[in-house]
Amino acid sequence: MSNAATKLQRSEGTVQLSFKQRDFRTVLGTLYQQGCYQARFPKADASLPAEAVLINTSGGLTDGDSLNLSADWHAATSAVISSQAAERIYRSRNDPAVIRTALSIGAGATACWLPQETIVFDGGRLQRSTEVDMAESASLFAAEIVVMGRTAMGEVVRNAHLFDRWRIRQDDKLIFADALLFDDATQQDLEKHLASDAIAGGATCFATLVYVDQNSGESLTPIRDILAGNDVIGGASQLGSLVVARMLANNSQQMRSVVAEIFTAVRGNAFQLPRVWNC
Repeated sequence: MSNAATKLQRSEGTVQLSFKQRDFRTVLGTLYQQGCYQARFPKADASLPAEAVLINTSGGLTDGDSLNLSADWHAATSAVISSQAAERIYRSRNDPAVIRTALSIGAGATACWLPQETIVFDGGRLQRSTEVDMAESASLFAAEIVVMGRTAMGEVVRNAHLFDRWRIRQDDKLIFADALLFDDATQQDLEKHLASDAIAGGATCFATLVYVDQNSGESLTPIRDILAGNDVIGGASQLGSLVVARMLANNSQQMRSVVAEIFTAVRGNAFQLPRVWNC
């Protein structure tokens, strides 16, 4: 019997949470958690937005594993969602691990989606989707960082599958659609593929950053200045109320530093970087 036919125990986890207003503060509204996916809520300064930290207690993902998040910011709320640690995508047999994220942002709400990086190991397979439905008056800052192996450990990723899909709708109108695919069926040596100047120029860490706000255009020049002043390759463009930035770096520490700097510049003193980013 082949490995593909062997049924193994797999991790499944679901988190559903919402934020609401109470006494002019954002607090937890509802929470449901099941399986290996959990949420914790660090105590924060009363003057700062609420914060939720996602935890995958399985320690990583492989074929057949799945994580599902549904998060709802009710009208006029402000909150940050992050993750306890980097998500690890381990070697899979055939099927990918699956991560589904659905964010709903109500009128006048401010949402920040700042998970720590995703590390894809050699042979890893991941299918990830991020769906955002937001009101026109809402604001979103979101960043996803992907690292191909642990460069400090001398790891090389030659065989992996990554499908990363974004959809952002504003008052039911699609304003951003994006899909990234690295497929080991067509790109036999991913290291050589990423070495191409037209793809990544040898970079092993890449990120997508999205900022949606009625005044997002004011952030375009500061974001470009930050990219130009750091040891990364990147660019930023404005698409209506949306600013999107793409970045390449040689390691995750470089990328985290740049994302943190942009977050501080865009969100100002009203938000702080999640404390788990500094652990």
